[in-house]
Amino acid sequence: MIFDEYKTYNWIEKIKDKRKEILNAEKHKDIVLLDANSFAFLQRVCNTLAVALRMSESEFSKHVLNATKDYYAYLKNTKKNISDDKLENLLQNLKVLAVSFRNTAEFSKSNSKIRTSEIHKDKVDAYVAKIENYFLIKRDNKINEDLLELIKQENYLINTNNIKTALNNY
Repeated sequence: MIFDEYKTYNWIEKIKDKRKEILNAEKHKDIVLLDANSFAFLQRVCNTLAVALRMSESEFSKHVLNATKDYYAYLKNTKKNISDDKLENLLQNLKVLAVSFRNTAEFSKSNSKIRTSEIHKDKVDAYVAKIENYFLIKRDNKINEDLLELIKQENYLINTNNIKTALNNY
């Protein structure tokens, strides 16, 4: 017997509950409080896509994170942070999804479909902004660390030259 995760009662009810939660959520306040590389953030993204695209966790792992089908389950069990390379994959794939949600909202004739697509697009845009901000801060921190190292090295050279000059003058 093949297990079909889409037909299980629990999975369907879980999707319905998450759909209500996402559609009724206040404007992205929950996203601001999370770190972009945390599992809690990743879980929010996965839940949004489960509702929007009827995507399972293994599909999310494989197609959105470009990882093995068990990567998300591993993170879920260990509560570890997502790796930066997988976060980069998530960012790129969310940008593509945002475009598809925009297109659906723009070209759909159904008001409910337009409204739902706009809500999902707004969520995905917030996720993209959060991840981009994470990488921006990380890059700035790296630049600052490199700059501090350069300053320390210059100070060492200046101090070494001052000591040599002082010894030569003595």
